[in-house]
Amino acid sequence: QLEMAAATADGSAASIRYGVAKVVEEEAHAAGGTFAPSALRAAHEVVSQFLLVCADDCAAFSKHAKRQTITHDDVELVVRNSPSALAAVREAVESSKKGRTERAAKRKAAAGAAQASAAVRRRGAGTPSSAGASSVAPDTPRSFGGGAGEAGESSELDDADLLALV
Repeated sequence: QLEMAAATADGSAASIRYGVAKVVEEEAHAAGGTFAPSALRAAHEVVSQFLLVCADDCAAFSKHAKRQTITHDDVELVVRNSPSALAAVREAVESSKKGRTERAAKRKAAAGAAQASAAVRRRGAGTPSSAGASSVAPDTPRSFGGGAGEAGESSELDDADLLALV
């Protein structure tokens, strides 16, 4: 496990180095200048040390709250004195929540479509008999379970019936 941790740390350091280089390159280009390699190394070191301090502080806040998981609340506490960093954290959290909500809605829609498909397969043809279909307006509710008052049957439509109408 020690080797895996070292490999992860090396990979993280490389990712940080790459991210810092990209940001520095963009900022230098926007300013019309360049960064010396030594300045890039110094920027990487500053960012790495800052991330280590933030990680330690997040862990301390989480431990104080008697949690083992670091949450966005812990990160917000770490950056609370920097309005721009706090705004960035909150924006990232909202974006993440919105993305989760959209993914959940897509999963729910896919599950509904799968249920409708299964209902169609269970019914065979998937539509009411053609005998009465043409005489009823498309948006008029229809009962597929038999007429009201028949023994043991309800006149209400179940979810599968409603999905088959759509």
